[in-house]
Amino acid sequence: MKPRRPIAGLLKIPVAVKLFLPLSVLFIIFLGLWTTGTYLFFRKFFEQNLRRETEAFTSVLLSNIEQRQNLLQSKAKWLADGNNISPAIASNNSGMLFQELLPIQYGLKLDLIQVIANDSLLADLRQPILQNIPLQDQKVTQAAKAGLQLSDVIATEGDAPSVLISLISLKNSEKVVGSIIVGFAFTEQILNEIRGDTPIHLVVFQGSQIKTATLPIYDPNWQPPSPNSPTTYTQIAGQGYIVKTVTLGSISDDLKVVMLNPTAPLEEAENRLFYTIKIMALIGGAIALCLCFYFSRWLNRRIRILTNAMQQFAAGNLSIHINIDSPDEIGILAEGFNAMAEQLTQRDRQIQHQLEELNQTLKKLQETQAYLVQSEKMSSLGQMIAGIAHEINNPVNFIHGNLTYVKQYTDDLLQVINLYETECPDISPEMQEEIAEIELDYLKDDLPKILQSMRGGTDRIRAIVLSLRNFSRLDESDLKAVNIHEGIDSTLLILQSRLHENSQRPEIAIIKEYGELPLVECYAGQLNQVFMNILANGIDALDKLSSERSFAENQGDPLWIKISTEVLPENWVNIKILDNGIGIPEELRSRIFDPFFTTKDVGKGTGLGLSISYQIVVEKHGGKLFCESSSDRGISFVISLPIKHN
Repeated sequence: MKPRRPIAGLLKIPVAVKLFLPLSVLFIIFLGLWTTGTYLFFRKFFEQNLRRETEAFTSVLLSNIEQRQNLLQSKAKWLADGNNISPAIASNNSGMLFQELLPIQYGLKLDLIQVIANDSLLADLRQPILQNIPLQDQKVTQAAKAGLQLSDVIATEGDAPSVLISLISLKNSEKVVGSIIVGFAFTEQILNEIRGDTPIHLVVFQGSQIKTATLPIYDPNWQPPSPNSPTTYTQIAGQGYIVKTVTLGSISDDLKVVMLNPTAPLEEAENRLFYTIKIMALIGGAIALCLCFYFSRWLNRRIRILTNAMQQFAAGNLSIHINIDSPDEIGILAEGFNAMAEQLTQRDRQIQHQLEELNQTLKKLQETQAYLVQSEKMSSLGQMIAGIAHEINNPVNFIHGNLTYVKQYTDDLLQVINLYETECPDISPEMQEEIAEIELDYLKDDLPKILQSMRGGTDRIRAIVLSLRNFSRLDESDLKAVNIHEGIDSTLLILQSRLHENSQRPEIAIIKEYGELPLVECYAGQLNQVFMNILANGIDALDKLSSERSFAENQGDPLWIKISTEVLPENWVNIKILDNGIGIPEELRSRIFDPFFTTKDVGKGTGLGLSISYQIVVEKHGGKLFCESSSDRGISFVISLPIKHN
């Protein structure tokens, strides 16, 4: 086997690597030069910006001190113009001065109030921060004697802060009678108010001694640059600052304010810039490396997507779809795959649709079959009842018709016997003995009663036969105007045996609240079937409730079925059948008219009764059938029918 040449290995390197590797190296070199230049440029820019900011703050500082001097001078002038100050000074009344000046000192928030008259100090009010602190105020005293006005910062001895004072002289007839000096200490609070939200710190120097400072950490060996010199860079306690010194006041030459602008933001910006450069270099290198194998991975990813899609498609996932992101060969292959998957999906949908139609057809066929079986069963029941009623009716009519003649003949015989007893009172002993044995008087009295009782019984049988004939119209298919109440009563007669008292409960009461209904056009037999289904379900519900209670409980809480009818507006009638049984849960109430749905135990119901009733009322008669919950127990079925069938 021949050894592989190095050039052959290089030829097998992907084209993407060959193209983008040199570009990546050039990009990294350019990125390094650009980031280095950017770092140096921004570092110098930030430092110059800090120096300009420090120079600009010099004007802010001097302007703020000048404003405070003007405000202090206004307070001194207002104090000198007070009506009681001049008389107190003229009379050298120190008590009166203290009485006047003390509230003014607190009101104007002054740390120092001095009143000088006749080269003597009449009043000297100070806050604790300046208490017993000698003021280097020789020039101020000279200005007071000369009657001049003065506003400046004066030095103090010891650790006390410098004082911003304002001097105003009191004159009377062009003669200086005294002077008032007011001021406040140059405390750290004042310095913080001047610096505001800026990061610049302020340090007040008196000679080489620090009087006041906002700097939390300070190096005692550090000395500030000379006033009015350019900004310089320095370090204090390891922290870098841009420094600027200005003179504070004109009386004391050794008072100055040093502005320290920390370079921490500059250093932080440099660190962030360096970090950014490092991140950019890493990202640039990563980009250069990623570009080398991006295309190979891209092609591999597209082929893998196509392979996975085919595997899922083979597993039965026909909804898989491949996004086409390029019109190349792989894109054409993906497009063909999507077309094939779409065609198979359409065929699968057609098959599913046909299957659903077959299921619906099968379900309707089952419902129709069940309906026909139920209808045939009820029709057979009607025919049987009609036959029974006919067979009963013939002999009953024979008996009922002959009872009229029997009563007539009996009345005639009794009349003849009464007439014989009247006309022939003397009868033989044998006859008297026979009359006593048969109890003739009792027979004359009881025989009419017996005949009347027999006539009542035949009337009752004829009424039952009539009800059976009314109910037996189940097989009639003609639309007729019928009496709804007769259909309900006939149904109740058929169910009479189930209403009677049994070992578990008393008799179920039937409460009728019939309204005045006109004749309603309907299919009487089918409507009787609806009444039969609803009333039978009500009796089943009452029997189930009674089986869960004792006989005493059923007797204390009687079971009943209430049937009410009424005429509705627009020529409709309403039949409401209500029971106080166990009721139907709310979640099941919407399904009670579905075919084959039942809440009864297995083997005790087919789930077709209410479904067939709904078809008869709604579809055959154009009416309405719905159920509603009337209370915590029981349920009511409402049947609404048009009087004239449309």
